[in-house]
Amino acid sequence: MYSGGCGAEGSKIRRLLQLVDIFKATYSDWPFAAAQVLMGSERVRAHLRRGPPVELTRKKAVILAIVAHYLGGARFRAVDEQILSFEYAGKAWSFRGWEYLTPDGIRDYLPLGVEGKRVLDVGASIGESAVLFAFGGARAVVAVEPHPISYSILLENLRLNGVSGAVTAVNAAVGDRDDYAHIKEGPPGVMYHFEAGSTGPIVAVRTLDTLTELYGPFDLVKMDCEGCEYGAIGGASLRGVRELMIEFHHGPEGLLDALIGKGFHCSVVSRRYSYDPHSDHPCLDLGSVYARRHD
Repeated sequence: MYSGGCGAEGSKIRRLLQLVDIFKATYSDWPFAAAQVLMGSERVRAHLRRGPPVELTRKKAVILAIVAHYLGGARFRAVDEQILSFEYAGKAWSFRGWEYLTPDGIRDYLPLGVEGKRVLDVGASIGESAVLFAFGGARAVVAVEPHPISYSILLENLRLNGVSGAVTAVNAAVGDRDDYAHIKEGPPGVMYHFEAGSTGPIVAVRTLDTLTELYGPFDLVKMDCEGCEYGAIGGASLRGVRELMIEFHHGPEGLLDALIGKGFHCSVVSRRYSYDPHSDHPCLDLGSVYARRHD
């Protein structure tokens, strides 16, 4: 059982130690690279341990180190402000908009066996997991992403990685009923939510059952949808679905009850607390649930 708390105490020190650790693993001249970041340099020059020398904005130098940390063993082929290209797990990957890249969207789903399966990717972001599933030999992938900026980058990344023909992209959110909603304006890569009276872009909201009727059936469902998972799973029949991998944001209990009631065997794969005082939801109970239907 996970134990811990949610608070800001010591968070700056922890972040500093984490920065040092990931810079050590990423840059051969890590003291110089880290010093540039800590001193607030606009641009950072450094040498990758597994790739070429780079010159990036301070933010992207940190993001690149995080990507390298999550994707241990990745070899970077080309790095610039627009496109990141690397070799990982026997494949060549390229991503535009890589400042929004979530490398755990590759690493955490890599063990899933998708060959020959039809996969529904809810919360596809800029395409990390959709590309992974296509590379893994999925029979078909339907990638659902509501954020308009993320969606446009997703389309470009499908093209860059040569998998546009294997992935159907859908610009929609997922919820407990079919509807339309305003998405709160903000950059990709952060938690977003829908709110009444917002002037943000209008996006379609579709249930899992509706997506199944339109694009299914599906063998496997992956969900990373910033909190929509509870209502979406609770109201879904999940007909034909054999497996689910779901990222939760407010604890697993509600998901476990719903999935067990629908005939799935479940396990909590990971769980941790996160605290961000600047977020609309500062305390998050995060992790992943894997579910497989009883034979």
